[in-house]
Amino acid sequence: MSQFHSTLSRREFMKALGIGAGALAGAAAVAPAFQDLDELTASAKKSSDHPWWVKARDFGSLTTEVDWTVLKGHLADGSYNDSRSDSSASTDYSSRVNEWLADGRAKKIPGRSNRDQAAKSAIGTPSITWTWPMAANSNAAQKWEGTPEDNFQTLRSFAHYCGSPNCGALVIDDKMERFVTKALEWGTTSSAYEVVGSGNSATIKFSGNMKYVFTATILQNYTHKSYENTKDDSTGRAGFSMPLGDVSRQRAYADIAMFEFWMQRFITTLGYNCYLQGGSPNGSGPGGRVNIPYGLFSGLGEQGRTGHVMSPTNGIIVRKTSFFITDMPLAPTPPIDFGGTKFCESCMRCAEMCPSTACDDRKKRDTFDAPFPGGRPGYNGWRVHWWKCTGIGAPNTCGTCHGLCPFNHENDALIHPFVRASAAITPLFNGFYATMDRFMNYGAAKTEKELNDWWYRDFKSYKADAIFGQGSFQSML
Repeated sequence: MSQFHSTLSRREFMKALGIGAGALAGAAAVAPAFQDLDELTASAKKSSDHPWWVKARDFGSLTTEVDWTVLKGHLADGSYNDSRSDSSASTDYSSRVNEWLADGRAKKIPGRSNRDQAAKSAIGTPSITWTWPMAANSNAAQKWEGTPEDNFQTLRSFAHYCGSPNCGALVIDDKMERFVTKALEWGTTSSAYEVVGSGNSATIKFSGNMKYVFTATILQNYTHKSYENTKDDSTGRAGFSMPLGDVSRQRAYADIAMFEFWMQRFITTLGYNCYLQGGSPNGSGPGGRVNIPYGLFSGLGEQGRTGHVMSPTNGIIVRKTSFFITDMPLAPTPPIDFGGTKFCESCMRCAEMCPSTACDDRKKRDTFDAPFPGGRPGYNGWRVHWWKCTGIGAPNTCGTCHGLCPFNHENDALIHPFVRASAAITPLFNGFYATMDRFMNYGAAKTEKELNDWWYRDFKSYKADAIFGQGSFQSML
């Protein structure tokens, strides 16, 4: 709470935002009756690493309502209802973007030159054959024995050192099982785990003790992400993704590979078994469709308009929720409410700029069905039209939406933490904040000079480079 004086009253808080008396009266009608920020702080149950204004909800209760009679899990082929992509649309996009990139290489256009494209290619996920030590390490000097709360803190502390800003935990039950493919089963073997079959047809069977899940968010570089957006003057939306900015996404996936390797080694060296998503010896795993719901149910964020985990401090710049299935007892963390999903109703920034119009542009969430092909039915939320999304190259060559969320913004300007906190108290000013975000032109395309200057930046003052071995001395909040 270093940026908020503990005796700041609600009226003073609203005045700090530049909100007049009339609006203040309207806010009083819908906002909780807190006399000062101390009362507000005391009202919120703390959850993991979140700021004071993030409230914990009951276990299993998301701000995105779930109908468990409809959410049945995957079909036999691992899908929800039908195909996620349209190959013909992807092929058409590939030919157009390849011509665009080739033209940039030939003409040395900043952002598309050979060195820009080389940076993207060089920094992608390492093509290293990682080993996956799923079994508990028999060479461990002594098995770590702690309470579920202390075990969670132990993993959380190590994960933060390895690069994750926020962690959570959940326990596998009948509802959480529905989010994985049919390749995973619980309580069907006496061993910690058992691989039956091979390749994509394999089934991973777990004992009843392998019921704990540790979750952790991995971010992509927000500053570098801003170098990706280009403008399509014909529609006003974003155009092709700039390779120089795409370094942000590629670097994130490389970071994820190292982070997941370190975490699994740590858990097994403590004397426990650990299964990493997609990390079995034969490559069979639950896949990426699990990381979002597990991130939501373990309290890492709310579900935003793009369907991703939306963090209260980092928006949807979250690249992935890594999760680890283990027999190490962990105290679960509850879902949270920071006003994020409500904010999405008024914002619309990602839907406005999505180059393929794949982002759901419905203002309100009004259906438990999947209105677009490939969507998961069973929750009252927005969904992405995956056929349109993959048609412009996603997820590999488009991530426009990730960089546009107002909750992404850094806290170098005092207004950003104020906006986050007030959005958690009342949705009355959400539309105003979204309008201000447009006015400030966050996510605007970089000029050719800015793209070229990136290669000649001042290394001593540039804040966005990650230097191995160095900690951070600037806290988000």
